[in-house]
Amino acid sequence: MNSDYLLTSYDYDIHDDKIARYPLSKRSDSKLLHRQKGGQIDHRGFLDIENMLGPGDCIVLNESKVIPARLQGQKDTGGRVEVLMSRPVQEDPQEWICLVKPARRLKPGQRIDILTAEETSGVSATVVERLEREAGAFRLSFNQPPLEVSERFGSIPLPPYFKREAEDTDKQRYQTVFANDEKAGSAAAPTASLHFTETLLRRIQEKGVHIAKVTLHVGPGTFFPVMTEDIREHHIHAEPWSINKSSVQTINTARQNGGRIIPVGTTALRVIETAADATGIIHEGHGLTRLFIYPGYQWKITDALITNFHLPKSSLLMLVSALIGRENALAMYQNAMDNDYRFFSYGDSSFLERVD
Repeated sequence: MNSDYLLTSYDYDIHDDKIARYPLSKRSDSKLLHRQKGGQIDHRGFLDIENMLGPGDCIVLNESKVIPARLQGQKDTGGRVEVLMSRPVQEDPQEWICLVKPARRLKPGQRIDILTAEETSGVSATVVERLEREAGAFRLSFNQPPLEVSERFGSIPLPPYFKREAEDTDKQRYQTVFANDEKAGSAAAPTASLHFTETLLRRIQEKGVHIAKVTLHVGPGTFFPVMTEDIREHHIHAEPWSINKSSVQTINTARQNGGRIIPVGTTALRVIETAADATGIIHEGHGLTRLFIYPGYQWKITDALITNFHLPKSSLLMLVSALIGRENALAMYQNAMDNDYRFFSYGDSSFLERVD
């Protein structure tokens, strides 16, 4: 089998002290690794991103807002569970797809009472069905509007590798400066965008760089490792996406005029690759995407990517490997560790030019 399809080909060793469990005091103080198309690697500060983008280029931002998606619950049989809200069910505003653990004995018709400070809140959710394609996923029907339940009783679901509970600072720092209140629905932040400040974005626009905004509500499945030895057998969790007419026009015009299309983060990348046709033209739309990108993927529109450093054996590392080559990606990660980069959600960033 081609090594690019083997799960073990995406493993690497990372020391615990390389994992950024807290953000830097200033968003844009992070490091930026620039990997050029020819393979040269430069080490910069994130503020240098302004000088790496040219007039006519277009960066694509995911404006989804993180919600307090982690809920504590108690089954009607007495057992405690944790509920992670993943995505709404379009047919019924009271229903959401949620990850529930432990999930083994959970059955349709069971009630989960939402807890606050160890007491029942009067809010509950009923199990409608178990989703077979997504591990631990259930369709739940809430007796109150789900987003209101999240805001009242939920907490920010930090990545498990943080090994800590959410703190007050996370409410602001685990959110992009351009998160749209009308686009609330993510269980995880589009972390590549956490480095941007309003001032930096304004300077980038003043330089003649176009900015397009899309939405992909990041589900908790983003933290799930790939478990199948042949990565092609992995089923990625579905995530809601949308792109409006204005952003479509911005991206298509920039591309027609010779500008580079540069998504900020793997979530924005998956939106534009989902919305593009075979000729690289973006179309307005919305839906659920299960797009899983790994080496061999035929790129439609992405020219470069701004992204953080990802977990071993993750679908996101496989996406990066599709962009620049697997061996190149692993060598770049080792280079970053050797140069004391901070890894994962609150970590440093990279600017990767696509290798054709």
